[in-house]
Amino acid sequence: MAIPVISATQSVLGYKQWEYFEFQPYATNSPTRWSSNNALPDGLALDAPTKYAITGDSGTGIITATGHTIVAGDQVVIVEKTGGSSVAVDTIYFARDVVATTSLKLAATIGGAAVSLGSNITDGKISRKPTGKIIGAAEVPGVFVLGLKASNADGDSAEQQFTIGIEPGALVPDSLSWLCVDVVTGQLSVDGKEVDPLDAKALAALEKGETADVPFAFAVKEDDDLLARISFIRGTTVQDINLDALRLVVKEYEPDSVLVVSSEVFDKQGVSTGTNFLLHSKFDGAALAGALSNYEADTGTFFFALAEIEYVQVNPEYGDVGPQLLTRTSATFLIRIERDLAQG
Repeated sequence: MAIPVISATQSVLGYKQWEYFEFQPYATNSPTRWSSNNALPDGLALDAPTKYAITGDSGTGIITATGHTIVAGDQVVIVEKTGGSSVAVDTIYFARDVVATTSLKLAATIGGAAVSLGSNITDGKISRKPTGKIIGAAEVPGVFVLGLKASNADGDSAEQQFTIGIEPGALVPDSLSWLCVDVVTGQLSVDGKEVDPLDAKALAALEKGETADVPFAFAVKEDDDLLARISFIRGTTVQDINLDALRLVVKEYEPDSVLVVSSEVFDKQGVSTGTNFLLHSKFDGAALAGALSNYEADTGTFFFALAEIEYVQVNPEYGDVGPQLLTRTSATFLIRIERDLAQG
C-alpha cells in the first residue's frame, strides 16, 4: 500500500454559522490518521475517536480494552503498542469476538479469522479508525484555509490546502429565549415577535386590575433562572456592537426599588449578523416575596413587573464625538412574575 493522496477538488462552502454539518474529505490508500496544520474555526473539529488503553494475550488473541464502546465489525487501528509482534500500528483491522466494555479480537477482514498477536501486548492504545470528517457548527463566519494531511503505515500524504467558507448566521438555534432591542426605537421583540409598546391604555388597564390584554414580554416564576440571548437590531439587521456593560432591571412600580438585576457578567457570542449576548437573571424568591404578597389570589398570585434592558456601548466615534462609553436603555416592557406553586 502507498501513502494516502488527498483529493484536491474538495472544499466546504455554503454552510451557515451555527449550522451543524459533517463533511468527509476523500483520500486514497485507507488513511488511519488525519491532521491539520492549524486549528479549525471555533466549533469545528476533525473526527477524533476515543483511544482506549490496551493489553493483549498472545495465547488467546484477546485484547483487553476496559471501557471501550467498539462493536463487532468496526474498523479499528492500534495507535501505539509495546509487544504484539504480529500486529502493526496504523493498520486497519476489524473488531470481532467483542465483549462490551471489556475486550475484543482483531481480524484482517470483516468476518475473517482472528489474527495472532505474535507476542503479548503489555501496553498500548486502540481506537476506531479516524474518518477525517470535519464535524460541528462553526461559531464564526469567514473563509478559512487548512493544510490537511492523511497518514497510514507507509507515511504522510502531501499537505493539501482545504478551504472552509462559512456564511454569517442570524441566530444561534437553541432553547434559550431570544430578545432583540431595536437600537433606534428601543422596542423589544421576543423570539422574533415584537412586544406591543407599554402605552397609556395598557397602564390604565393595569391600574384597574384588567390584565387580560396586557402586553407582557414573557412570564417567569419566583426563583426561576432566565438565560437569554440578547441581540441589537436596526430594522431587521442584527448589529455587531461592542458592549462594556449589559443588564436586565426589574421593578414592581417605577418609583420603587429594584427587585431583580441580572448578573453583571455577559458573554458575547458570534460576529456580524450572528452577534448576540448571553445574559443570566435570577428571579430570587426572597426579593420578590413582598411584591407578590400584594397580589395574592385564590386563582393564582402574579403581577406585571416593569423591566428594561440597559446597555453601555463603547463609542466607535470616541475622540471625535461623545464620551468613550454610551449608555442606552430599551423601552420599558412588562414581565409577568408568578408565585411558584411548589413553593406554596
